[in-house]
Amino acid sequence: ILQRNELSDRALRLTATCLYMNPANYSVWHFRRLCLDAVYQDASSLSHALLADLELAASLGGDNPKNYQIWYHRRALLERLSDSLSASHVGAELEYIDTVMAIDGKNYHAWSHRQWVISTFNKDEVWKQELKNADLLIGKDVRNNSAWNHRWFISHRGKQGDESILSAETAAA
Repeated sequence: ILQRNELSDRALRLTATCLYMNPANYSVWHFRRLCLDAVYQDASSLSHALLADLELAASLGGDNPKNYQIWYHRRALLERLSDSLSASHVGAELEYIDTVMAIDGKNYHAWSHRQWVISTFNKDEVWKQELKNADLLIGKDVRNNSAWNHRWFISHRGKQGDESILSAETAAA
Protein backbone atom coordinates (compact mmCIF):
# COMPACT_ATOMS: atom_id res chain seq x y z
CA ILE A 1 0.00 0.00 0.00
CA LEU A 2 2.93 2.34 0.57
CA GLN A 3 4.49 1.66 -2.83
CA ARG A 4 1.14 2.13 -4.57
CA ASN A 5 0.22 5.06 -2.33
CA GLU A 6 -3.12 3.34 -1.75
CA LEU A 7 -5.07 5.85 0.31
CA SER A 8 -8.23 3.82 0.86
CA ASP A 9 -10.51 2.48 3.54
CA ARG A 10 -8.74 -0.88 3.20
CA ALA A 11 -5.36 0.79 3.75
CA LEU A 12 -6.76 2.63 6.76
CA ARG A 13 -7.90 -0.67 8.31
CA LEU A 14 -4.51 -2.21 7.52
CA THR A 15 -2.70 0.64 9.30
CA ALA A 16 -4.74 -0.12 12.43
CA THR A 17 -3.68 -3.77 12.24
CA CYS A 18 -0.05 -2.74 11.80
CA LEU A 19 -0.25 -0.31 14.72
CA TYR A 20 -1.67 -2.98 17.01
CA MET A 21 1.42 -5.03 16.14
CA ASN A 22 3.86 -2.13 16.47
CA PRO A 23 2.52 1.20 17.77
CA ALA A 24 5.99 2.77 17.59
CA ASN A 25 6.10 2.81 13.79
CA TYR A 26 6.05 6.48 12.85
CA SER A 27 5.64 5.76 9.13
CA VAL A 28 2.43 3.83 9.75
CA TRP A 29 1.00 6.67 11.87
CA HIS A 30 1.89 9.17 9.14
CA PHE A 31 0.35 7.01 6.40
CA ARG A 32 -2.75 6.58 8.56
CA ARG A 33 -3.22 10.36 8.68
CA LEU A 34 -2.88 10.50 4.90
CA CYS A 35 -5.52 7.76 4.58
CA LEU A 36 -7.87 9.61 6.93
CA ASP A 37 -7.63 12.72 4.75
CA ALA A 38 -8.22 10.73 1.56
CA VAL A 39 -11.06 8.52 2.81
CA TYR A 40 -13.04 11.20 4.62
CA GLN A 41 -13.44 14.01 2.13
CA ASP A 42 -16.13 16.12 3.79
CA ALA A 43 -15.38 18.08 6.95
CA SER A 44 -18.09 16.48 9.09
CA SER A 45 -17.09 12.87 8.45
CA LEU A 46 -13.39 13.79 8.75
CA SER A 47 -13.98 15.39 12.17
CA HIS A 48 -15.83 12.28 13.31
CA ALA A 49 -13.02 10.03 12.02
CA LEU A 50 -10.33 12.13 13.69
CA LEU A 51 -12.15 11.98 17.02
CA ALA A 52 -12.48 8.20 16.61
CA ASP A 53 -8.76 8.03 15.88
CA LEU A 54 -8.06 9.73 19.21
CA GLU A 55 -9.79 6.70 20.76
CA LEU A 56 -7.60 4.34 18.74
CA ALA A 57 -4.50 6.20 19.92
CA ALA A 58 -5.76 6.02 23.51
CA SER A 59 -6.30 2.27 23.26
CA LEU A 60 -2.79 1.79 21.87
CA GLY A 61 -1.33 4.25 24.35
CA GLY A 62 -2.54 2.26 27.35
CA ASP A 63 0.29 -0.23 27.05
CA ASN A 64 2.68 2.33 25.59
CA PRO A 65 2.36 5.52 27.65
CA LYS A 66 5.84 6.73 26.71
CA ASN A 67 5.50 6.09 22.98
CA TYR A 68 6.26 9.41 21.32
CA GLN A 69 4.58 8.44 18.05
CA ILE A 70 1.21 8.05 19.78
CA TRP A 71 1.52 11.46 21.45
CA TYR A 72 2.54 13.05 18.16
CA HIS A 73 -0.46 11.46 16.42
CA ARG A 74 -2.81 12.82 19.10
CA ARG A 75 -1.35 16.28 18.62
CA ALA A 76 -1.63 16.08 14.82
CA LEU A 77 -5.29 15.05 15.12
CA LEU A 78 -6.07 17.84 17.59
CA GLU A 79 -4.37 20.38 15.36
CA ARG A 80 -6.60 19.28 12.48
CA LEU A 81 -9.66 19.50 14.75
CA SER A 82 -8.73 22.80 16.41
CA ASP A 83 -11.45 24.85 14.72
CA SER A 84 -14.21 22.41 15.68
CA LEU A 85 -13.06 21.39 19.17
CA SER A 86 -15.38 22.25 22.03
CA ALA A 87 -14.43 22.80 25.65
CA SER A 88 -15.61 19.25 26.36
CA HIS A 89 -13.17 17.86 23.76
CA VAL A 90 -10.31 19.77 25.36
CA GLY A 91 -11.48 18.56 28.78
CA ALA A 92 -11.59 14.99 27.49
CA GLU A 93 -8.01 15.30 26.24
CA LEU A 94 -6.87 16.59 29.64
CA GLU A 95 -8.73 13.71 31.31
CA TYR A 96 -6.95 11.25 29.03
CA ILE A 97 -3.63 12.78 30.03
CA ASP A 98 -4.70 12.50 33.69
CA THR A 99 -5.24 8.74 33.27
CA VAL A 100 -1.75 8.36 31.85
CA MET A 101 -0.21 10.46 34.61
CA ALA A 102 -2.08 8.49 37.27
CA ILE A 103 0.12 5.57 36.22
CA ASP A 104 3.30 7.62 35.89
CA GLY A 105 3.22 11.18 37.21
CA LYS A 106 6.60 11.86 35.62
CA ASN A 107 5.81 10.86 32.02
CA TYR A 108 7.60 13.51 29.98
CA HIS A 109 5.47 13.01 26.87
CA ALA A 110 2.24 13.37 28.85
CA TRP A 111 3.46 16.59 30.49
CA SER A 112 4.67 18.02 27.21
CA HIS A 113 1.37 17.20 25.51
CA ARG A 114 -0.59 18.68 28.42
CA GLN A 115 1.30 21.97 28.17
CA TRP A 116 0.74 22.04 24.42
CA VAL A 117 -3.02 21.45 24.87
CA ILE A 118 -3.32 24.16 27.53
CA SER A 119 -1.36 26.79 25.63
CA THR A 120 -2.89 25.95 22.23
CA PHE A 121 -6.52 26.08 23.34
CA ASN A 122 -5.75 28.89 25.82
CA LYS A 123 -8.86 29.12 28.03
CA ASP A 124 -8.68 31.15 31.26
CA GLU A 125 -10.63 28.58 33.26
CA VAL A 126 -8.23 25.82 32.17
CA TRP A 127 -5.16 27.83 33.24
CA LYS A 128 -6.70 28.42 36.68
CA GLN A 129 -7.68 24.77 37.11
CA GLU A 130 -4.21 23.67 36.06
CA LEU A 131 -2.62 25.64 38.90
CA LYS A 132 -4.87 23.76 41.35
CA ASN A 133 -4.03 20.45 39.65
CA ALA A 134 -0.29 21.15 39.89
CA ASP A 135 -0.63 21.95 43.59
CA LEU A 136 -2.52 18.67 44.16
CA LEU A 137 0.18 16.68 42.37
CA ILE A 138 2.91 18.42 44.35
CA GLY A 139 0.97 17.65 47.53
CA LYS A 140 0.98 13.96 46.58
CA ASP A 141 4.69 13.91 45.74
CA VAL A 142 6.77 16.94 46.65
CA ARG A 143 9.68 15.45 44.69
CA ASN A 144 7.77 15.37 41.40
CA ASN A 145 9.89 17.81 39.41
CA SER A 146 7.48 17.50 36.49
CA ALA A 147 4.64 18.88 38.62
CA TRP A 148 6.88 21.72 39.84
CA ASN A 149 7.87 22.51 36.25
CA HIS A 150 4.21 22.48 35.26
CA ARG A 151 3.38 24.81 38.13
CA TRP A 152 6.04 27.24 36.91
CA PHE A 153 4.70 26.96 33.36
CA ILE A 154 1.16 27.71 34.56
CA SER A 155 2.29 30.54 36.85
CA HIS A 156 4.01 32.17 33.91
CA ARG A 157 1.18 31.25 31.54
CA GLY A 158 3.56 29.77 29.10
CA LYS A 159 5.92 32.66 28.45
CA GLN A 160 3.43 35.49 28.93
CA GLY A 161 3.19 35.58 32.71
CA ASP A 162 -0.01 36.13 34.67
CA GLU A 163 0.44 39.13 36.96
CA SER A 164 -2.29 38.03 39.41
CA ILE A 165 -0.64 34.63 39.93
CA LEU A 166 2.86 36.09 40.09
CA SER A 167 1.75 38.72 42.64
CA ALA A 168 0.08 36.04 44.77
CA GLU A 169 3.22 33.90 44.57
CA THR A 170 5.53 36.67 45.74
CA ALA A 171 3.10 37.79 48.49
CA ALA A 172 3.01 34.23 49.87
CA ALA A 173 6.81 34.07 50.03
